[in-house]
Amino acid sequence: MSTRDRILDAFEELVIDQGDRAATLDAVAARAEVSKGGLIYHFATREELIDATARRLFDAFEADLARVRATGASTADYYLSDPPDLHSLSRSVSVLLRMPSTPQAAQRFVDRWSQRLADDFPDDPVHAELVRLVGDGLLLQALLGVPLRTELLAQVRSRLLGPEAAATADVPTPARASPGRSA
Repeated sequence: MSTRDRILDAFEELVIDQGDRAATLDAVAARAEVSKGGLIYHFATREELIDATARRLFDAFEADLARVRATGASTADYYLSDPPDLHSLSRSVSVLLRMPSTPQAAQRFVDRWSQRLADDFPDDPVHAELVRLVGDGLLLQALLGVPLRTELLAQVRSRLLGPEAAATADVPTPARASPGRSA
């Protein structure tokens, strides 16, 4: 594991275990077992740590999406699929939800996903936004551990993506390994 990933893991652990205020640069360096100078080489500020956490989460989704799109599925197919394993990503999401400067990082995340979905529906941005909002709800439900009602999900997919989408509800989504950590 790279030093950068160790630092990000340490930051996430501190925020979750001890809260936002405990995740000082000194504490992160100590938890990651690097010097403060080594930490600052990678991340000069806490804001950079927050941004990197958001980027790492988005990059994990992007890698998944690339694998799925290689099978011929669309971004919308992927985003409205039954997420197989989001437990590994829940730590990154939990950190972002606890940070005061998260709105900026989250907005960048939402903007990038919205653009991916807009590419699927170039003539209907409202439809793309509806797909994103439903997908966000599925993601939240998975992160909370609430079981999905698959028969209803198939109907939602059919309504938003067309009747053929209900038949492809088993979009090949690989198990998601949390970024920087092995599955």
